[in-house]
Amino acid sequence: MSGQADLVDSEQRPRSSVWWQALRWTLTCVFLGAVAWVLVENWDELKRAPLQWRPLLTGLAIVLMIAHLFFQALLWHILSGLAACSLACRKAVWSWHCSMLGKYVPGKMLLFVSRYLIYRRSGRSGGRIIAALSVEAALQMLCSALVALALLGASEADWVQTWRPALWTFAIILALAANPRMVLLVINTARRLVRREPIEIPLRLRHTALLGLGYAANYALLALAFWLFATSLHPVELHTAPYLGGAFLLAGLAGALSLFAPAGLGVRDGLLMLALFSLMPEGVAAAVVLASRVWTTTAELGAAAAWMGVGGGTGEDGGGGNSI
Repeated sequence: MSGQADLVDSEQRPRSSVWWQALRWTLTCVFLGAVAWVLVENWDELKRAPLQWRPLLTGLAIVLMIAHLFFQALLWHILSGLAACSLACRKAVWSWHCSMLGKYVPGKMLLFVSRYLIYRRSGRSGGRIIAALSVEAALQMLCSALVALALLGASEADWVQTWRPALWTFAIILALAANPRMVLLVINTARRLVRREPIEIPLRLRHTALLGLGYAANYALLALAFWLFATSLHPVELHTAPYLGGAFLLAGLAGALSLFAPAGLGVRDGLLMLALFSLMPEGVAAAVVLASRVWTTTAELGAAAAWMGVGGGTGEDGGGGNSI
């Protein structure tokens, strides 16, 4: 009987999820195909391009990328402490790096579900974990967009001359919206609309300053890391750093918001390639974009593997209170 029930369930299972998965991978392949097509079409130009690999700069870019990931994990630990659901620092950093593997699964929900389960198994409140995860996601998106717009507004790109006032205006709006208290207010308003109890996180002025400035500074570090990586492959001038960093952050944000693409695969690459066309030949831009994908993936998976090897999950759970 159980075998017949399984067969019936499989036959009655909606096909919409299958079509959605097919659409996800189709769109991802289309974006990646566009990048590959530009690379192939400009192969002769690429061979003549002044590519000069400088391994020291590449190594420094990798170090900065790993540092960015580590600081993101520390900021999560601080935030979870404010939400009274923290674990020991080592275990928190371990759980954050391990959860990063979820971004390579379409839908990206494992980014949050895996960390939620780790904290729940340690006896932390589910509501407080969800609140901390929600504030973290909002701060990451707001601060990355803020830094990106600020960098683009400070760049010397031709199109920026026209849009500079709008870029700075949006950057100021995002700076105000990135206040963790404001983020928590929006989250609690949404919870009331679905008849859920609001979550109280005791955020003082020093907490909001630490979190907001911390995330913004860490995304500025990521922008610098990308500029160094691009410079290690193709000579670009120093004044291009704001444009390159801002374009990389905006493309990364678009990739993060594209739920159909694992790790923003194809979406981030296509948008970044278009942004690089104004600074370098098309074939070189495509090569830099594909190399940057290897760079970020190697750093993320390498850091996750290192923390999994260290075994941070075996540490003490910590007190679960305010960590500041």
